[in-house]
Amino acid sequence: MKWYHSRLLICQFRVRVPAPLPYKNTLRQSTSLAWTQPGCLRGPFKADGSNPLSVFLYGTKYPTMQINFIDDLDVINRLEIKWNYSQSEIYQALEQEEFQYNNNYGGKRLWCGHPTNPILIDILDSLYKNAPVLLGKMCEQKDFREDFWRLQSSEQMINNASATCSFLLDKPGFTTTPHVDCRTTICTGMFFFNDVDDEDQSTFFYLDKEGTNKIRMSSQFGTGWYAANFDLPHLGMNNSQRDRYTLILTHYLDLK
Repeated sequence: MKWYHSRLLICQFRVRVPAPLPYKNTLRQSTSLAWTQPGCLRGPFKADGSNPLSVFLYGTKYPTMQINFIDDLDVINRLEIKWNYSQSEIYQALEQEEFQYNNNYGGKRLWCGHPTNPILIDILDSLYKNAPVLLGKMCEQKDFREDFWRLQSSEQMINNASATCSFLLDKPGFTTTPHVDCRTTICTGMFFFNDVDDEDQSTFFYLDKEGTNKIRMSSQFGTGWYAANFDLPHLGMNNSQRDRYTLILTHYLDLK
C-alpha cells in the first residue's frame, strides 16, 4: 500500500482543529513496512529498538498484502496495495460470494463480513492483522497525535481501539451524502477491487467546509485510502453502470 496524506482529522471530539492545508502536489518522504520473515510484518519501532506493532499474517499465501506509505498531505492517506492475488482472482471470488442487504442505503449497499471463499478469507484475515499497523502509522502524524488526541504513545490509542472489516458491494445508483462518521470512529479505510479507475465509483474528501476544495481517491484495483475521522466530510458513490466491490476497515474507540 502507498499512502499519501491530507489533513483530515477527528474534530467531533471537541478538540481544536487547525485549518486544513492546501493540497500539495509534491510528495515527501516515502517509507514502507519491511517483511522480516514469511508471515511477519514489522511495524513502527520504539526508541529502544523493540517493535510493539509486529503483525503476523496467517493467510494461505505470504505476504497477502504489502504496505507502503508516501506522505503527501497529512492524514488522508492514499494507499497502494500489492495483493498476492490477481484482480481477476479476487473479483471472481467476490462475484460468487453472498452479500447481505443494508436498508440504510435503499438496498444499494450490500455487506459480507464473513466470506466463504478462501481468497477472501485470507484477505480479510490479513487486513485485521494489519489494522494495528495502519493505526500506528496514523498515530505518528503530528496533528493526529498531538492536536487531536493528545497521545503519549501510539500504544495508548491502539490499546483502546477495535477494528471491523467487511467486503462491500455497491450497486449502481449507490451514494452517500457528504458526511462525517460517528463520534466513536477513529479512522476509516477502503480498498478497491474493480479493474479501472472510475471517477463515478470514487470517494471524495473535502478540504474546506464550503465544499469548494476536494480531492478524489482512485477506485482502481490495488488502490485505497485510510483517513482519520474529523469535521470535514467525505462522499462515496457508484454512479456507474456496474457493481463496485470494495473492502472497508473501521477503527473505533473500544469503550468499556
